[in-house]
Amino acid sequence: MDYTGAHNDLLDAAAGHPELGKLLSAVGEDSATPVLMGDVSEQAWPFLGAVAARKLGEGRRVWFVCRDARSQEEFASELGCW
Repeated sequence: MDYTGAHNDLLDAAAGHPELGKLLSAVGEDSATPVLMGDVSEQAWPFLGAVAARKLGEGRRVWFVCRDARSQEEFASELGCW
């Protein structure tokens, strides 16, 4: 496998975890149900955001809502790493 610079294999493996997979599969294709990950540490949000975007985002919009501009900037910066 050629390295592309993306962490897709890691994101796919995380999405396959039973608990996270169950949470993400609860969102149907035509559903507007939000995926809330309130029990996750703030440092893990960008990683889990990337997992959710990869799993749910094929041809769909994925919105990430942050509490303020500072957390939005940090999230966006770290999300780009994943």
